[in-house]
Amino acid sequence: AALTRPKPALDSKRLTPESATPEESAFAEGGRNAGLTSLAGKQRAQGYTVEEMEAALLVANQKRCKPPLSESEVRAIAHSVGRYPPLQAISEAAKRAPRNWPSPLSEAAYQGIAGEFVRLVVPQTEADPAALLFQLLVALGSIIGRGPYYRVGAGQHHVNIFAVCVADSSKGRKGTSWEEVKAFCKQVDIGWYQTRIGGGLSTGEGLIHAVRDPVTERVPIREKNRVVDYQEQVTDSGVTDKRLLCVEGELGQALQCAGRDGNTLSPIIRQAWDGSQLRVMTRSAKDECAEPHISIIGHITNTELQTLLTTNDAANGFANRFMWVGVARSKCLPFGGAVNAAHLEELAERTRKAVTAARV
Repeated sequence: AALTRPKPALDSKRLTPESATPEESAFAEGGRNAGLTSLAGKQRAQGYTVEEMEAALLVANQKRCKPPLSESEVRAIAHSVGRYPPLQAISEAAKRAPRNWPSPLSEAAYQGIAGEFVRLVVPQTEADPAALLFQLLVALGSIIGRGPYYRVGAGQHHVNIFAVCVADSSKGRKGTSWEEVKAFCKQVDIGWYQTRIGGGLSTGEGLIHAVRDPVTERVPIREKNRVVDYQEQVTDSGVTDKRLLCVEGELGQALQCAGRDGNTLSPIIRQAWDGSQLRVMTRSAKDECAEPHISIIGHITNTELQTLLTTNDAANGFANRFMWVGVARSKCLPFGGAVNAAHLEELAERTRKAVTAARV
């Protein structure tokens, strides 16, 4: 079903400078278009029509843009943002969730590029809006890499995120949501898409190996079958790109592996979320990674989660490093939908620019 609602009449109260521009900071040259687009997104989320956005943005343009954009540019921004359905409609679609399921995300969750992506894709897929949102945030954090961080005390929290989509049954369209996100991210960074998505978590050593630093060892120098000296030699060139997105379509298997005696997966995952150096201190383990950037997307049913997530996992910091997202099928589309390819490419281009800016 199309996510639309009856077109409201123009509300003159929305068009005052105060109501149209709650923030007072000016948009300087170079940031005017992005500033007005962000403002338009908030207005659309509140249910503004295209006409109301046009009028409000024209007021904001004169008041906040230094110097103002042309009227044609402002109207183009309003019409571009206006092609997305209001987020109230997305929330209505999410109400198909099972009983006793978490309430749908509020409209405030759907901000910026991520919110635009959800509004563009939701009408054309059975996926839950929350599944699309959180998986896109994880994927974009992986694409951006280790550069930006938020300081908490002496620690640095980077943009590698762990999120798990939890469905009440096997029909929660978890895989469908990831396919939509993956296709979009392919347009954003084809190199990352081809080489930095993996899966099959089973041991901590295996995870470290996927992002390992070069290995240098002392090897013997032989002359006539006799060791005459030793020299340092790179025996493994390692992995240059430390970004890795682990997508676990059956997270239950990884949880089972982590629960086995002697398995190092759980502590290594906790260290990976922290961005700490990864290594296993045994004589046979040579791999390590000083600066990992590992992100995780998992899919699991509610029953599996309650069965396989141990009390120890909940207490030792493993579980609280993940965002647990309750998801459900948003609608019935037996033959799928068709997202507007031109709009998706335009959004991917803006996302590429945002990713580049975030890395600086």
